[in-house]
This record gives sequence, C-alpha cells and structure tokens, in this order.
Amino acid sequence: MSTLTWRVGDLTTPSSADGIVTADVWLTLDGVAFPENRWNDFSIAVLSSATTAYEEIAHGAPDAFSYFFDGPFYLYYRRIAGGLVAVEANTDKGGVPKTLAAGDIEIEPWRTTLLAATEATLEAMSGKPHTEEPHDIMQRIKEVLQAPPGAARRPPADD
Repeated sequence: MSTLTWRVGDLTTPSSADGIVTADVWLTLDGVAFPENRWNDFSIAVLSSATTAYEEIAHGAPDAFSYFFDGPFYLYYRRIAGGLVAVEANTDKGGVPKTLAAGDIEIEPWRTTLLAATEATLEAMSGKPHTEEPHDIMQRIKEVLQAPPGAARRPPADD
C-alpha cells in the first residue's frame, strides 16, 4: 500500500480583488515529491481538480485525472481490485508522457489528505483581503471532502 499526502504552504493572496491566490502545492507519493517539493501553482485550482477526481472515483468512475496548472504535470487515478485506487504522477513534457511516481492507495486516506490541504488553505486565507471568492470556493471543496466516500453528491452552488 502506498502513501499519498497533499501539502500546501506559503500562500500568497492577491493585492487586488481581481487577483489570484497562489501557494506551494504538491503531493508526496511514497516519499516522491510531485511535481517537486514546494511547487508553486494556482493552489485552489490544483486542489479543486484533485477533489473533482476524488469525487468521480468515489462515485464509481473507473478512472479520473487531476492537473497542476503551471507545467506539464497531471495525475491519473484508476480503480483497481480490493477497493484500491492506482495513482500515477505523470508529466508530458516535450509531448512524451512519463510516469514519475506510482502507487496504490486507499480512498479514505486520499479524501482525508485532500481535506487537510483544503483546511490549511482556508486557514492561511482567513482574514486576508481580497480572498472572499477563493474562500467560498475552498469552503465548497471542504464540504465535498467532509462527506465519506460514496455519499450523495451535493448540487452545484448557485453563482
């Protein structure tokens, strides 16, 4: 059984209302940092993409993808026997796909590590100016991740 851990740190909030939130956001899969240790990216988009993939697998999809947005990095998730999920951390730099790390994980620890990264992001944004919309997005992600695997999906929020 492999260990997957999502990590976030050094959140940068926007200086204006039309700015974006960035942070160091990466994961470790059996000790291999992906895309690399302290990778800086659009953390809300990365965690949202990973949560969508988790939700798809938790609701029975045979496979799913999630993406990092600053570079050619993506994760491929595939259901396998015994209720496990095979995870591949990939790059397609130069147009040639390459797996940088791979392992089999259980769905519940996947959910809880995404939830912990989401909560850390929410805490880092707390009280910061120009983070109302990103905070709302992360709060919706947190609500999805608080439900156990296979729980009924919530309808999309009205925007």
